[in-house]
Amino acid sequence: MRRRSVRRDSIVSLAGWLFADIFLVLGIVWLGSQPFVSVKSAVHNAPKPQQSFKLALNTMPKVIDISVNARGIRAKSSTAVSKFHKALNRAGLETLQYSGALAGLVLTFAGGDDCSNHGTAELTSRAVNSLLARWYPSLVTTGTVMEAYVNFSCEEANRVKLKLYTFAN
Repeated sequence: MRRRSVRRDSIVSLAGWLFADIFLVLGIVWLGSQPFVSVKSAVHNAPKPQQSFKLALNTMPKVIDISVNARGIRAKSSTAVSKFHKALNRAGLETLQYSGALAGLVLTFAGGDDCSNHGTAELTSRAVNSLLARWYPSLVTTGTVMEAYVNFSCEEANRVKLKLYTFAN
C-alpha cells in the first residue's frame, strides 16, 4: 500500500503569505491611525519670535596696511610679533575692540618673504589670523576670519593688509 503524501510546501508557502499579509494590514492600520498635520497649518501655528533684530555689516571696512617681518611672524619671533602688535594698536584695533565693536568678517591679505614663494604668503596669513584671535578675542573670533594670501608685488612682499567689516549698530 502506498501512502498518500501531503504537499507540505503548499502549507508552508500559504503560511508565509498569510504572515506577510498580516504585516501589510497592520502597517496600513498604523499609518491610518497617525494624526495628519499639513505643512501649512504647522507654519501658521508656529510661535512668533518675541524680538526681531537685524544684523548688517558695515559696507566700508576698516583697512589696515602694515609692513611686517613675515618670516619673523611665522617663526613667532618676539621682536617681530611685538612690533606687529604695536602697529595694530596704533592703527586703532585696540580702540575698536574696547568700543564694543564685533567684526563680522576679517579678510587677511599677507605677502610672503619675497616674490618667488607663494607658500610663505599663506603661512604668514595663517600666523597673522591666529595672533588676531589671541590679541583681540572680543573683536575677532575664529569664525569671522578668512585667510587670503597674495604676494602683492616684489616691492611689497613683507606686508599685511587687513580689511575688517564690523557689524552696524
